[in-house]
Amino acid sequence: PERPEPYILALPLARDLKESAEILWSACGILEHDWGHEHAERHQQAIDATAEMQRQLRRAGDDSTALKIAQQVAAAQIRDLEIHVEWSGNADLDLEVEEPPGTICSFVTPETAGGGLHLHDGCGPFPEFSYELYACPKAYAGEYRLTIENKSESPAERAVVTITRDAGSPQQSIKRETVSLKDGPAVLRITLQQGRRKVPRAILSQFDPDLLLRLQLAAQALPAQGSRRARKQAVAEMLSSRGQGGPAGAFAVAPGVQVLNEGAILGASAVVSPDRRYVRIAVRPQFNTITDVFTYSILGGQTTSNPGGAGGN
Repeated sequence: PERPEPYILALPLARDLKESAEILWSACGILEHDWGHEHAERHQQAIDATAEMQRQLRRAGDDSTALKIAQQVAAAQIRDLEIHVEWSGNADLDLEVEEPPGTICSFVTPETAGGGLHLHDGCGPFPEFSYELYACPKAYAGEYRLTIENKSESPAERAVVTITRDAGSPQQSIKRETVSLKDGPAVLRITLQQGRRKVPRAILSQFDPDLLLRLQLAAQALPAQGSRRARKQAVAEMLSSRGQGGPAGAFAVAPGVQVLNEGAILGASAVVSPDRRYVRIAVRPQFNTITDVFTYSILGGQTTSNPGGAGGN
């Protein structure tokens, strides 16, 4: 249910077929998750699709159904935990979030089995880029450890941390805190009393079943123990199971390059007869047109289609 492909691919198809139930299902599925750097654009597409449905229902006088759709869309946008770190200057700050089951979400591991997503890695000096963003749509209840560290040589004296619990719900709470970085990395500990996550998040089938089971058992033991059992070993096992130590965007990359010629191409070959009196020429003209380009990313699920003119060989 947390894979991007079914929802992202279903939404444009459902809109073309004008299937209201499928539009609502795919749109809510997209809004419930933050996949890749294009998540904001995909969220807007889902909101536009459901808004169009509501307008049509209101024109038909079905206000009650339109209200139910609006409520489902609002519920799909709830986030258990959001953390926003901003600063000013030329510094490059990094946010690392250690989650209750022991997983660590950062620039190095932007997706975790604890449900965390590192959505933006920023650097100065421009204010629109000087922020770090962590989101956990469905999070485990427990204690979260935030580490904010200056990774650049440029000085940074302080950073503003905005912590939002139950974002988008009537119980939403926002807390802002200024932390000092003069003496090194700043560490904050926050507690999420209620979380909707009960099982680990499978990250595109990168985790081995044994690790997922251990994370699930650790998460189930948290309420009875009353404390988080964060283990650095869990992070090492996670990276080992993924077969990489770098950003998640680097996995399963096997680029294949193929040249596609477009337009008119003429191929010719010449054969001289044995008596050297004649030359036979074979001409092979080709007329190629690229009619459509379809791009799909297994990491983010982005699909684009660029239609062109008709043609053939």
